[in-house]
Amino acid sequence: MSLSKAVRDLVLKNITLKILALIFAVVLWFFVVGEKGTEIGFLVPLELKGIPEGYVITNDVKNFVEVRLSGPRTLLTSLSPGEMRISVDLSRAREGKNTFRILPDDIKVPRGIKVTTVRPDSITVVLARLVTREIPVEAVVRGVPSRGFRVKEVTVRPEKVSVTGIGRELRRIRKIKTHPVDIRGIQEGFTREVTLELPPLNIVRVNPDTVEVTLILERMEEGRDGK
Repeated sequence: MSLSKAVRDLVLKNITLKILALIFAVVLWFFVVGEKGTEIGFLVPLELKGIPEGYVITNDVKNFVEVRLSGPRTLLTSLSPGEMRISVDLSRAREGKNTFRILPDDIKVPRGIKVTTVRPDSITVVLARLVTREIPVEAVVRGVPSRGFRVKEVTVRPEKVSVTGIGRELRRIRKIKTHPVDIRGIQEGFTREVTLELPPLNIVRVNPDTVEVTLILERMEEGRDGK
């Protein structure tokens, strides 16, 4: 048997199996390369915990952090953002501006996955101390009574409410007004429960949050126009 014929027979022997093996090897190669080189991004929830008692956060802090992960495609595609969470402990924070770094090691991910990028890699939290003040309440009436009557007295119970909020903001409040009470065309007094109109500040709590407004009318003497 010649050498060329022997080589040809060796090549052609089990040619089908050899072709299938080659195809399998190519597919496996692409799969392995894809597994190693896959990278994907997630928005991971950011949790702020341990806020010191008596303080409140006064700035806007993002609820999510962008995280890029690398690892096997099969692991990454089966991963859900709900399985990851970033927690920042504020228990040692102080009044004013506090900056916290977010490191890749702070993010818990399954074995075989690596955190490559975190954006932002730090957050700023501004804390303000809460205080409580007693602030007077002013009743607001709108309109005028029926002809021949006039308002004799308007009282509020309680006269003051307890307001909890940021100290520097509460110092700017001299009084809290009620929502307007319409008295147009009335002919007799009343007592009504009225809600308060709170200023656009960082008010945490108001106690009570409603007051009783009592209005007393009196009839004007005949021949008087009430002016």
